[in-house]
Amino acid sequence: MRYSDLDPRFSPGSLLYPAPSVRWPWRKIDYGVRLGIVAGIDLTAEYADNTMTLLSGRRFGADEVLVTLRWKL
Repeated sequence: MRYSDLDPRFSPGSLLYPAPSVRWPWRKIDYGVRLGIVAGIDLTAEYADNTMTLLSGRRFGADEVLVTLRWKL
């Protein structure tokens, strides 16, 4: 498990700045598990719980799931 938190305390100076996301406070928690199936083959599942607060004050979630099957030749 990994936890990240960002509380930006700066403003790029203009609301026309190309990436307003740099001003968004966000919190992210990553969970992951790896399962060995047989020798040389494993399955990894990861989940990212992303929460951002937009400039309007609205909370926005952009969660992600990633599943990887790995085999060694």
